[in-house]
Amino acid sequence: MLLEAKNISFKYSKGEKYIFEDLNLTIKSGEIIGLIGNSGLGKTTLCKVLAGYEKPSSGEVLLDRKKIKKGIYNPVQLIYQHPDKAMNPRWKMRDILNEGGPVKKELLESLGIEMDWLERYPSELSGGELSRFQVCRALGERTKFLIADEITAMLDAITQAQIWNVILKESKKRNIGVLVISHNTSLAEKITDKVISLKDI
Repeated sequence: MLLEAKNISFKYSKGEKYIFEDLNLTIKSGEIIGLIGNSGLGKTTLCKVLAGYEKPSSGEVLLDRKKIKKGIYNPVQLIYQHPDKAMNPRWKMRDILNEGGPVKKELLESLGIEMDWLERYPSELSGGELSRFQVCRALGERTKFLIADEITAMLDAITQAQIWNVILKESKKRNIGVLVISHNTSLAEKITDKVISLKDI
């Protein structure tokens, strides 16, 4: 399976400058690619376009050479840098977690999610705890590709290692393609198959 961005450009409105233009990117199933670049170059916007949250101004994003159909579950899952912004503050964590379908207990345990956390609201958990939930939710059984936007930049080293170990293990076991967005070049080189710069695609 392939996730392809073909000649995509993006700007928010007419008259504004393009955030990026004519980008091309291909991710294969099971492939882990690191994407680096300075702040303000459009990495987060690119993530949203690849995951279908924003529509490109031109070009197209394809999954196995077809446009991604909007439905209950998107096979291209975006994991945000700030997980609190991706969660309904009025829902308990159990409801947030199961929004895309049931989650296996083994995945909860591997991410260090404690069962009593499921009955809490997002405001009652730390950033690191919310990050674990966000990753767990994104790894639903129908996920084919993960777009990880600086997901561990705000976390301590132990939590970073635990989260990346789970993502790498699951991607290998389930043949999930992963795009890792990071400012940390050494981290990207360590966990990915190859690292590319946003300015080169």
